[in-house]
Amino acid sequence: MTTDTGTPHWVVVVHRDKPDVYPRLRRAYAGLALVQVLLDRRDGQRRRGAERPARERRQAERRRSTLPRGVSASHRLVQHTETHDVFEAESRVIARCPECRARVEFELPRFGELPARLDLSVFHLPSENHRVKHFVEAEAFRATGRSILACRLLARLAGSVETPGSAARVSS
Repeated sequence: MTTDTGTPHWVVVVHRDKPDVYPRLRRAYAGLALVQVLLDRRDGQRRRGAERPARERRQAERRRSTLPRGVSASHRLVQHTETHDVFEAESRVIARCPECRARVEFELPRFGELPARLDLSVFHLPSENHRVKHFVEAEAFRATGRSILACRLLARLAGSVETPGSAARVSS
């Protein structure tokens, strides 16, 4: 199945004091196109509380988001561990039906733990009014190969226009 992955659905940010974990997580999620693994390189807060001016003239906060670079504001923290944080997008996933080439969108299920492998397949079935209904079969696995989730999701036609080169392969 192909899916539009301009931004990853999950972003794993390895804490800067645990750089040895980064290559292990990169290997673990290398086959999953919906996951991006990053190493947090921030040095912490640049401003010092004691160095504040006597009177603040700014009306609003001008600093960028406190999210790590590579994590958009549409992601939310779903897991915090001693070595890394996992952020999950709150947006829908857009994919293409291999049979009719229609672009469909669907909401991925929320996971208690990040799957090591996620198989997604889009297909369609005719309905009673001669229209086609699209479905996505999703199966998620742990690193051990044990299934976490298997489900069938109803998809709907995506309303946006595809831009060239925006499709990527998802693991199978």
